[in-house]
Amino acid sequence: ESIDGTFKIGSGSLTNPSTNANDIVIDNGAGVETGMTFASSVASSIRFGDFTNNSIGSIEYIHSGNHLRFITNGAERVRITGVGNVGIGEDTPLVPLHISRNSISGENIALILDNNNTAASGQQIGMLFRSAAAGNNTDFEIFGLANAANDMDLVFESDGSVERVRFTGDGKVGIGTSTPIQKLQVHNPSNSYNQSSIIRMGTETTNNFAAEIGFFRGTSSDADRGLFL
Repeated sequence: ESIDGTFKIGSGSLTNPSTNANDIVIDNGAGVETGMTFASSVASSIRFGDFTNNSIGSIEYIHSGNHLRFITNGAERVRITGVGNVGIGEDTPLVPLHISRNSISGENIALILDNNNTAASGQQIGMLFRSAAAGNNTDFEIFGLANAANDMDLVFESDGSVERVRFTGDGKVGIGTSTPIQKLQVHNPSNSYNQSSIIRMGTETTNNFAAEIGFFRGTSSDADRGLFL
């Protein structure tokens, strides 16, 4: 049986539901929860159709696996499992967010983090890793820092946003410096004397067999500074 106009359920007083969302209105009055229940031991769904496909999109809850599926253009795109894992392009997500691609061509980028601010420079976009170790937040950050158009550095920070490593847009790597001037620059930022910058190379888990190369700054005298092995 067809019903013309708005089909209203409940005794509420809503008189102007949103245009194009007023075919069915559930209104039990202000301060009262409303909802719909789909009862089944197999599957429950809301389906979206057009005049060429009556189920081109859908939201489905599968009771046998206790998972929720989101379908677009006739194919599953997102799944939320019974334990809360979310799969994008993945129907058996193993972690809280599992993104999969099935393609052999191109770079196969699966995640884009985008800062749409249009300032000339200084925009940041990145990821934060956090663990509440001993009751305190312990952070590690990775983010891109825009210097100019087509020029972005990749920055690694830890322990309260202290920069540790930077990959510059022109391919240089700085450890302890944000402005490396060589392909690899290891820098001790201390301005005091008797300081050194060291690279250690070793084998075995105990690091007992290792060699070090570094630069030592003793005093202000040029004779008291140099390279050591």
